[in-house]
Amino acid sequence: MAVIELDKIDAPDSKPVSLQALRDQATYNWKPAAYLDVYDAFLGGLRQAPVRLLELGVAMGGSLEIWSGAFPRGRVVGVDLRTPQVPKPDGNGHMPYRFKGENIIFRQGSQDDAPFLQSLSAENAPGGWDIIIDDCSHIGKLTLASFHILFPLLKPGGFYFLEDWGAGYWHNFPDGQLFKPEQHLAMRPDGVFPSHDTGMPGLVKQLVDEVAMADIYQKNNGIHDPEAPHRTMFRSLHIFHGVVVIQKVGAGARPIAG
Repeated sequence: MAVIELDKIDAPDSKPVSLQALRDQATYNWKPAAYLDVYDAFLGGLRQAPVRLLELGVAMGGSLEIWSGAFPRGRVVGVDLRTPQVPKPDGNGHMPYRFKGENIIFRQGSQDDAPFLQSLSAENAPGGWDIIIDDCSHIGKLTLASFHILFPLLKPGGFYFLEDWGAGYWHNFPDGQLFKPEQHLAMRPDGVFPSHDTGMPGLVKQLVDEVAMADIYQKNNGIHDPEAPHRTMFRSLHIFHGVVVIQKVGAGARPIAG
């Protein structure tokens, strides 16, 4: 797989349209404005690149139009269990949505269907994805299944985003649970820190372990396994309200924000 090298991306002829402006232009879109600030920080240097972008979970399709306008030289691929439907102009029922963007491709499928996602990737990103966005079920088990399938298909230096991970704190969400305030920033007498590990928050906290691989497998103090050296798959992990950003490790990759 080729590595994302920002220094080799052509400079834009003019300032690209802001993600917030593209959001305002997308009729059927519910992407929070604050999320787009995060995307802008990490992906601003790729706006003129011929990126391959995959988004899991597109609802009525508006987010794909944001990405289409943001990456005019790229290919934007969306996946959902259902074909996006929008109200008919006369208000009588619904109809399939016609995307405004020639570089948009939609495929109907499940986020945990490995053969489907692997075939989709081979067809649309044979050299690897540059950007993967999981805005799908927000259920930890399914999100982890997608991650296992797709992260190996992300280019070195590429970005993997997880949206709405805080749903795991909602008692009425499929794998959510109410937070216990008495455990916040607390430690038990045995030295263990209580953790809200239900659903997506639990998955996000496991991602922190991936960042710590150098310590987990430290020769003198951790798990020493000379036959199978373990190195982190992540160059960096950033946790924001609603959005987790993972940059895949790889020669040539460098931080974009900060």
